[in-house]
Amino acid sequence: VQLIAMDPVEGAEVINVTVAGEAPKVSVGQPARVEGLQAIPWQSNNGGVKVAYRAAVIAPIAQKAA
Repeated sequence: VQLIAMDPVEGAEVINVTVAGEAPKVSVGQPARVEGLQAIPWQSNNGGVKVAYRAAVIAPIAQKAA
């Protein structure tokens, strides 16, 4: 699942997050709740350091009607 992580200082970044089991039912642009997020650093074949993300749960946040 691709999520947008937003920080007031650093800005926004798209991160790919894997979830075990059934794919989350979150629509594009919908706020989501992420539980048990882990960042796992790893080294690529060319020596660069990457980060893999994994979450226990990603669920949509219900939006209130205007």
